[in-house]
Amino acid sequence: MHEVDLLITNAIIITMDKKNSIIGNLDNTRGFISIVDGHITDIGSMDDCHYIGAKTIDAKGNILMPGFVNTHSHLIAALGRGMGDESFVNVSGKASERFPNKLRQFMNEETCYVASKLALYEMQMSGVTTTVDSQIALRGKEDNFNGTITAMHESGIRAIVMRSSVNRTDFFEPQYHDDIHTAQNETDRLLKSMPSSRIELGIEGMALHRLEVGLLEGLISLAQRNNLLFGMHISYSEDAARNSYDRFNTSLLEYLDSIGAFNGKFIGYHPVWLNTKELLIARNKNIGFAYCPVDNMLIGTGTVNLKSLKQTKVGLGLDQPNDGHNFFELMKYAILVQRTNPATFDYGDPLLALQLATIQGAQAIHKKDIIGSLEKNKAADCIILDAQSSELHPISGLISNIVLSGNPGIINDVIVEGEHIIKDKVHQKWNEADIIQDVNRTIKHHIEVDFQDAFELKK
Repeated sequence: MHEVDLLITNAIIITMDKKNSIIGNLDNTRGFISIVDGHITDIGSMDDCHYIGAKTIDAKGNILMPGFVNTHSHLIAALGRGMGDESFVNVSGKASERFPNKLRQFMNEETCYVASKLALYEMQMSGVTTTVDSQIALRGKEDNFNGTITAMHESGIRAIVMRSSVNRTDFFEPQYHDDIHTAQNETDRLLKSMPSSRIELGIEGMALHRLEVGLLEGLISLAQRNNLLFGMHISYSEDAARNSYDRFNTSLLEYLDSIGAFNGKFIGYHPVWLNTKELLIARNKNIGFAYCPVDNMLIGTGTVNLKSLKQTKVGLGLDQPNDGHNFFELMKYAILVQRTNPATFDYGDPLLALQLATIQGAQAIHKKDIIGSLEKNKAADCIILDAQSSELHPISGLISNIVLSGNPGIINDVIVEGEHIIKDKVHQKWNEADIIQDVNRTIKHHIEVDFQDAFELKK
């Protein structure tokens, strides 16, 4: 018998490997995984288990599977939940596009920490073990990232924090606009100050219509020099897609290809309005996509055609928190919206949804070799589902039940790199009541103090 750091036994294991293998069944056949230094060293049937664990988790016939990979989010926007669905705020007589964008300029390190805690807590309780977060960099408010990164570290999640640049916008006053000098200095600072290997830095040009060309090209170069993920909001609406034609007389992906954006790791959020040439580029270049079906429906900008994205790297993203952080809901709508169109009906498969949520999500953020499936040598990022939950029965259609009937309530455990984050449905790091109290205290302060001088609030 060999001793390992952690041994998970007696599980029905959905591996999400190339064969979509499932180890174990309801006929008392069970599987195990062994973990050393946060990575899987072996996986198989209990009959082949020859290990003892310094720590053992008896899954008791429950379902073990990879944790969900959230390819796109805005953590600090959780503080503005419920305020971004209509333009009810006027600033000097001009309606804001979405309330959270104005909220950000009043946030500081503490409020970013509080907001990020709320979002991360909900994600983890929904089975998310990895998230990619987009946070706009406001010049003079560099410490805001410290709050978000601290929350990430405390939560135990695996994360990529995308430092998102804007310098062509009326979202914020010009003094907040980013520049390449600041971006370079802050990249250096953040790279040196990351608190753990689970948290990485990425570089983002927020969106083409929010950036001058010089800054965009500088950011791409900065990301590639440091081997960092580069991200952009791409064709989330017709107007956003048209902006590239108006400025450069070509589509966005063609333009980005011409300036070398795909020579490194790239992820594009919202591949809704892509043309034929762009789809061809996506299949042949190092491009990942974040498909955010619930948010796309919320803002009414169109639907991703999954069939057109075949042979590309695409995962699922929660995006804005107005629609919550329910990853089961995200999987469900990701495929149901495909079934509303006869041309894409065959891309409404529950197995595809689970692949998008796990292994394909890992591929989209260029981490397929590390996460996304339960296989030897990969990180032990996994979740345990309660097989006794009524939503999973009758269990003859296990994958379908998880995707179409599942909800965060069926999650018993969340494990990241071998660390128990949620145990028996209880978060081991944070208390929900404390998070709620802090969030409400913070937003009350903003409304009563900060907004009084800057906003005209409608009653």
